[in-house]
Amino acid sequence: MGFKATKFVFNGIPSEELGLLITSLDSGDSSNPGGNDITLYTQKIFKRPVPYFFGVTQDKVLQFDVEFSSRDEIDAERASIIQNILFGQMVYHELKIIQPDMENIHMNCFLIQPSIRKIGGQIMGFRCSVVCDSPWAWSYLKSKIYTYSTPIGLRTDTQILNNMSANNYYTFPIMVITMNNSGGYLHMTNTTDNSRYTTFDTLLANEVLTVDCDKQILSSSTLIRRLPNFNKVWPRLLPGRNDYSWSGHIHSIEFKYENAVKIGG
Repeated sequence: MGFKATKFVFNGIPSEELGLLITSLDSGDSSNPGGNDITLYTQKIFKRPVPYFFGVTQDKVLQFDVEFSSRDEIDAERASIIQNILFGQMVYHELKIIQPDMENIHMNCFLIQPSIRKIGGQIMGFRCSVVCDSPWAWSYLKSKIYTYSTPIGLRTDTQILNNMSANNYYTFPIMVITMNNSGGYLHMTNTTDNSRYTTFDTLLANEVLTVDCDKQILSSSTLIRRLPNFNKVWPRLLPGRNDYSWSGHIHSIEFKYENAVKIGG
């Protein structure tokens, strides 16, 4: 993948501190694998010309090669420091490319298969492959919160949630639900998603529920196990428009999520 940028930030460390620039491996017109490829699951049956189709998985993560170069010679001590920062990490780290059309997105990735670039026997940079945690890059965390001033009693509302993610599958948000001074229940329906219905019952006054719909983790500020008070239908967002309605004894409800962004590979 070629970039217009020359600067980057990896794990919070700007490239200026490393004395490195991004230098493209491409020259002129080039072709790279597109992002968000899929794997098809089919079964071929004897004498049937059309195989049975069972579905797809988005299991091919975003991956591309990149080159980091220095304007000056890199001595052995500096090369060791740079390699320790960029390579051999134990967890995914954030890579941000500093250019106008990527200022609001980042990649969670490993930098693997590093090699040292030498010119005239002097170290001048490094080449590696970027392997991301998903088939795409991510927007930074977005939040949409609905707050109600009624301290007690029942609150009903209908809202349109527009899911702008480039993921063609469901987006699973993190929800933060704050009960009002009376406590009680929250019932939610996504009418766009075949009226998918989620309920939380018998909650305490001012209790705060955190609902991680992706990892399917439900936690409460009271430290009470709330799965028995939940119908186990985890809210989700279809691509595009979602018509949600809810009714409950709530002070606020917040949806937090990161959008997938397809940038190629």
